[in-house]
Order: sequence, then C-alpha cells, then structure tokens
Amino acid sequence: MKKDKVSLACLSLAVAFTFVFPACGPEKKPISRKKIEEKGLAAVELIKTYGLSLYPGTELMDQSVKSSKIPVPGTDQPGKTMTVKVLTVSGVTYARLDEVRSSYEKQAPNVITEEKINDSVRFVQLSNVSDFNKALAERVSPILLINLRRKMLTENERLAYQNEYNNLQSVSNPDAIQKRRKAQLDNFLKDNTFIQVNVRTQE
Repeated sequence: MKKDKVSLACLSLAVAFTFVFPACGPEKKPISRKKIEEKGLAAVELIKTYGLSLYPGTELMDQSVKSSKIPVPGTDQPGKTMTVKVLTVSGVTYARLDEVRSSYEKQAPNVITEEKINDSVRFVQLSNVSDFNKALAERVSPILLINLRRKMLTENERLAYQNEYNNLQSVSNPDAIQKRRKAQLDNFLKDNTFIQVNVRTQE
C-alpha cells in the first residue's frame, strides 16, 4: 500500500513537471551534433549564463530551446501575454549519481522528489525553488530543474544483456543492426547516470 502511494505521488509530480517544463517529457533519442548546429540550437551555451553546464566528461545527447507566449497570470488586462523560454540539455556520464548530484546542489539545493532502491538513489530531481506553483505565481525567473537518473539493472537483466552481448561478440561478420545492438548493450551494461538540465525563464 505504501509503495502504491509513493508511485502515485511520483506520477502526480511527473505530470506537474511536464506542465511546468514542456521539454521535460520522456527521454528523447540522441541527435547528432551536426543536426543540432543545423537547427541553430545553443542550449548548452545558454545554460552557462545561469551558472549551469553538463557535468564534466558528460556525452551530450540532446538539447533544445523552446519559446511560447502564455497569458500573464493575475492580470486585469485581457490578451496580455509574456514569453516563456525553456532550455533543455541532456547527456550521459559514467560518473556516480551522488558525484553528479553534489555538483548541482549548489545551484539547485531543493529536492523535489527522490526514488531509492536498496538505499541507493535511482532518481532525483533538484530545483532552485521548493514550490513550483508558488514560484510560477510569483513569476520567479529562472526556475531550474535538474533530473538525475541512475541506470540500475537487476541480476536477471544484467545476465540477459551480458549473454546477448557475448553472442553478438562471437559473430564473425556482424551486420549494421547487430553492431548497433552490440553498442546499445555495451551502454546498458555500464553504470551510467543520465542528466537533464532544464531552465525556465520568462520575460
């Protein structure tokens, strides 16, 4: 029963975060650096103006800059809007989650939600605000949200991935699909920490 309540609370928070940070949805597939440059996105550089960056040595997976106009809350002027910009940068590192966490706690000291398994942190969200609704009402800018997730495999999952990897390793002339799957399995078997840095500003 307690576990169900925790799961429900996490789900509710996830829905709220997706509303506050439109770019904080499910993990996206990595896009190439060339494609990022073609789109003219510069979120990696823009987050530096707020004292943020990807953890040193992190492999960049994705970045985006999204702007939208929303009604000004609490205004008596119908039609008045303000510009909201959301910067999102995500990547993966082989550093431990607690090491990555300590580097972001200076800018985002508030723990929004935390998930543990066997006393090991699997997922944590850090922010510079403790109450999103209050921060939005008071038009706090910027609002930071740092998502950190550690990939933890069960023994059965690890064994299954390792067996599949060993089978592919023995293939003398692998095709493109087999090579891609082997690289994916190699990544699965490493103790990675996924990082997503979000900055919401308004003008």
